[in-house]
Amino acid sequence: MKEFDCLILKRFNKPEQIRNYLDSLGYFNQQWDSISGVMTVYPGTRSVVIYETVSGFPDDSTSGLPPMDMPAPYDAGKINSRASQIARFMAQSGYPFASVAVQIAESGSRDSLFVKFIIRADQKSFFSSPVLSGETTTSRRILMNDVLFRDGDLFNIDKVEQTEKMLKSRSYIADVVAGPPVIPATDKSHPDSVQKISVPLTIVDRSGLGLDGAIGLETVRGGPQLQGNLNFSFLNLFHAGESVQFEYAGDKSRQRFNINAVKPWVFNIPVTIGAGAGMEVIKNQYGFVFGKLKFIGEIGPEWRAGVGMNVNETTPSRDSIGEYGTFYGADLILFSIPEENRAGKFSSELLIETGSGLAKKARRYSRSHFDFSGGLHFPLLKNQALLTRLVSKHLITNEKTLLPAEMYRVGGHNSIRGYAENEHPFRTIAYGQLEYLLYFIKTGAVFIFTDGGVGFRQGIGIHSDHRFLMGYGLGVRLPSKLGSLEIGWARNYQERRGMGRIHFQIKNTLADINTKIQSGF
Repeated sequence: MKEFDCLILKRFNKPEQIRNYLDSLGYFNQQWDSISGVMTVYPGTRSVVIYETVSGFPDDSTSGLPPMDMPAPYDAGKINSRASQIARFMAQSGYPFASVAVQIAESGSRDSLFVKFIIRADQKSFFSSPVLSGETTTSRRILMNDVLFRDGDLFNIDKVEQTEKMLKSRSYIADVVAGPPVIPATDKSHPDSVQKISVPLTIVDRSGLGLDGAIGLETVRGGPQLQGNLNFSFLNLFHAGESVQFEYAGDKSRQRFNINAVKPWVFNIPVTIGAGAGMEVIKNQYGFVFGKLKFIGEIGPEWRAGVGMNVNETTPSRDSIGEYGTFYGADLILFSIPEENRAGKFSSELLIETGSGLAKKARRYSRSHFDFSGGLHFPLLKNQALLTRLVSKHLITNEKTLLPAEMYRVGGHNSIRGYAENEHPFRTIAYGQLEYLLYFIKTGAVFIFTDGGVGFRQGIGIHSDHRFLMGYGLGVRLPSKLGSLEIGWARNYQERRGMGRIHFQIKNTLADINTKIQSGF
């Protein structure tokens, strides 16, 4: 017997367990020897499956079933998986209650077997009208846009699963559970030969007001300084999946106000409109106002793609800081719907945005950009995870002077931690984030992190005006009655004095959902 098999057998404590394990792998002619006082197992030759048959149903009904790879060593687990594959194929073809029996027999030659799969199924089934239930305020018309089956459609389990995924991808849906298919009371309006199947969908949606915010305490510049922001969110108040978010952030020298609104299913088609506007004022430096409008279409339950238009105006307080100007641009956008990170769950995110436009100052300049961000949440063991994120943004223009609001700004909780919020403006920035999380409940974890990257204020090159940034720290995230609570400490690698920065943040569920919506807008 192979050494690898011997190592596996050491896991078992009883002879019956070893026999069952060897039987499951096709060693049906085992020999056991205990005369010498030491149990010796001779497994013999492993049986091989040389062909299969699928019976109990007309051949044309199973003609699309992919064949099994043969010849192949016998494996009970693979035989069971094949039976499940056949049952699922039948559920995709209008037979949700089909069962599959398995018979194994010798093919005539030694150690050669054939497997016979016998399908037992009732008559072909069709969907009845969708049944929606649960704690919902969202209008049935909006919910039905994501239900992929209608009364009279041939039953297909794929449509049920895709419906569940589509509904769960909506910001205004908290949870969806598709119940098992059932045969409702006889509908006399249809012939007796037609069997209708009902699939109940239990839906829990989100709606209401959300309030959240964050406070940052910095102790590295000669004394403590406070920074903060406040978000006020409305979600699904008019039962149409809409969302609105107001944000205010500021300190002694900076004031920023944003408003964003999103409306899905415009004109009852899978298109979402997002609009936003805002302003920023930096004391004794400049004022900046902007507006944006985006149209986002759907590519299945997980992907979105669309176009955007934006305009902004900058007004410096004096000519030495920069030029007065306006910008008009258009963008192409592709992004995935982000999932909540939790223990034991793999998740990912991706955003790609590129565009160009015209800046009108003392003269006209073209301005183009390319933005990329992607992240992965890898579960490790039972209650640990690794969270990684990579961001790269590049602005191309011949303008010699740009105000901070016209560039990419990094620093703070959402980019490179260990620095003040939006502390460093660059034309090109590339950075990564790495977190190691230890979950103590489903969505609560303690974590350590390091963030780092490089930014360029003009062109890209070793001798260009650039700066390396790196921060590190630790924190804890945990759910509370008010929402998700996070307390973190961060410091950058150049700091020699002070205690770094402490961030205290509460994210209300509705506000957090709206923030994720706006990330694609």
